[in-house]
Amino acid sequence: MTSTKNYQKWVAFAGVMCMVIAGLGIANCSLALWTVPMSEALNVPRSVLTTYDTVGKITGVVLSLLFAPIYKRLKPKGMVVLSFISYTLLFLLFSHAKSMPAVLLGGFFNGVGWTFSGTMAIFAILPTWFPNNIGLMSGIAASTSGILSSFVTQVVAGWIESSGYVVAQQKCIYVIAVLYVLAFFLVKASPDDPICGVETLKAQKENPSLKKKSVGGLGYYKETLTNPIKVMGLVMYFMIGVLGIITVAIVPAAEARGAIALGTLAYSIHYLVLVPGKIGVGFLRDKIGVNKLNFILFPCALLSLVVIGFCPVSWYPAVGVLWGLGTVLNQIWPPYVMMEALGEKYDSGFAAIGIALFQLGYAIGSPAIHIAYDKTGSYSPSCIIWGVGFIALWALATAIIKKGKKAQLAEATAAAVETVGNT
Repeated sequence: MTSTKNYQKWVAFAGVMCMVIAGLGIANCSLALWTVPMSEALNVPRSVLTTYDTVGKITGVVLSLLFAPIYKRLKPKGMVVLSFISYTLLFLLFSHAKSMPAVLLGGFFNGVGWTFSGTMAIFAILPTWFPNNIGLMSGIAASTSGILSSFVTQVVAGWIESSGYVVAQQKCIYVIAVLYVLAFFLVKASPDDPICGVETLKAQKENPSLKKKSVGGLGYYKETLTNPIKVMGLVMYFMIGVLGIITVAIVPAAEARGAIALGTLAYSIHYLVLVPGKIGVGFLRDKIGVNKLNFILFPCALLSLVVIGFCPVSWYPAVGVLWGLGTVLNQIWPPYVMMEALGEKYDSGFAAIGIALFQLGYAIGSPAIHIAYDKTGSYSPSCIIWGVGFIALWALATAIIKKGKKAQLAEATAAAVETVGNT
């Protein structure tokens, strides 16, 4: 990598960090703080008020499916502008809302902001800037919101207490405005970006036939659904969406066993472990690969289920440590699997489709994990079912990587033979 490009990648990384801090670290992390004051001001139940989150999730799913063509048109700087406008409208609608329609519209804009300023920003922009250590860099970027969440929560809560939620939301707009302005001037796509990189667009201009096959092009979605490795990858995204819901069961499962205090403690420990866990897992991904990394993550997930469902309640704090690492499976692990399987053919357009299926799986898993308790008064049956699911997911991920590496080797061999034949 030239010294110029080496400098540019760090500038781009700083831009992505500004986006993530503004979008996930401030706009999203503050959402829970608006529930009580807004529900009281609008005189609506909290369950009704928070339906804006459902609207946001649906919006996110739809936009994730369309991410590639939108990103191709907007490019990173356009994503910054769209995210800033969306979150600004979210705060303006929330602060001036007199009824639920305005709140629900705010939820729509939250879905837009989350799509273009969250995890997708990390895995759309950074992989081609940091091809050799994307695990570590994405882990650092993804941990930003977790590191800031406690600080942001305290600051925004103080604003609400001293000035009310309307003023607090206005202050949030000022803060994210500064961050998004910085992001706009810093962030840019790598020349090798498979969607909107300079070299990619140049190649498509010289060979128009490549445009139809490009990420976000007309033939891209058809190719995705006819590629066995990608189809297996989409199933993986859906499965981890369903299975990764363990977080929402930690406290209820403890309460069912008369140990809600230990459940709350485990829940807190889980978030403390998650932040350094993302960075450490990203680092290990670069050093030992995903297959070996799976021998750490999956046993942690399985052991957390054993403790939740079958061990003495005094062991419950261990869930915080075990699932703190296991949670990485539904955070940054799926793109790592596909990067290893697809190699240079990995692209953020596929990741966006995967995230849409992840959200669908999450929507199914969230109520499903509680069904056994409603029927039996215990979470043990759910722990058994989820454990079998994690073992199946582990086997699927192993198969995806094996099949992907085999395809990469075959393509490299064919390319070498063709090169020899042309000499």
